[in-house]
Amino acid sequence: MTDSAVAEVVGRLNAGSRRRYSLGQASGDGWHSVQEIASDRSILDGWHQTILERRVDGRPAVAAAGLAGQLSAWLAEVTVIPLVSEGRSFVIQPADVTLHWNADGWVDAASLGSPALVEADRLPEAARGIAEVARPLLEARPSQGRFGRLAAWGMLADSILGQAAGWARQHGSDSHAACGLGTRLLDLVEQASGVRLRSRVEAYELDGGEVAVPIRSTCCLIYQVRERPESSIDGYCDTCPLISDADRVGPVLEGLREEQRLVAEGSASQRSPRS
Repeated sequence: MTDSAVAEVVGRLNAGSRRRYSLGQASGDGWHSVQEIASDRSILDGWHQTILERRVDGRPAVAAAGLAGQLSAWLAEVTVIPLVSEGRSFVIQPADVTLHWNADGWVDAASLGSPALVEADRLPEAARGIAEVARPLLEARPSQGRFGRLAAWGMLADSILGQAAGWARQHGSDSHAACGLGTRLLDLVEQASGVRLRSRVEAYELDGGEVAVPIRSTCCLIYQVRERPESSIDGYCDTCPLISDADRVGPVLEGLREEQRLVAEGSASQRSPRS
């Protein structure tokens, strides 16, 4: 693909994301390369501390889960959204990527170097890039908070399928087809990483049709600090693996209807069903 085609896809990605993506290598306050993050644990310790202080009521394990989620979400978004929306994906390399940490405790931007943009028939290359970028991020964990290696990789798996299904639902596309693409990518990432990545997609009947909703493989632990007395599943996410499929049906359908309302208003984000 030409440089202009890559830039156009990045522009479209930015138009639908709360994060900001750019080409080249950014530097300055708050920016760190993947290689720096992997080699200097104090960076992740600092990011973990921000989440600990601002978001999770001082619970180290929940903060570690939140950090793994942040390190996964941008990577899934930048590779999955072009795949499900255009049938293409980026091939990125760890040496080229820099991330920006927002003072409120999340990855709000990433510069991607000079990524290749490949068609779906070259998806194994994109999967290898994901695995190579994810490995140093997810295996260089902070000093505090017990959230294991496999759980961190599970967050990536959940982000990949969640991004695929969420984009499809919110753009009126076939959520089953999108989950099929996400599952294919996930299988290839599993092969490239050597880490078993579990995935499961359930179909829910909604307004006379079926909607595909991925069920998470890893609990984000947010139930430990969140109260939802109005919910039949308390503080758990609707797609949490710790609750039964029977218990999740009502909350998932409620979340899907809320998502439909937000889509109609033009304010939906890829966080429904409610997380």
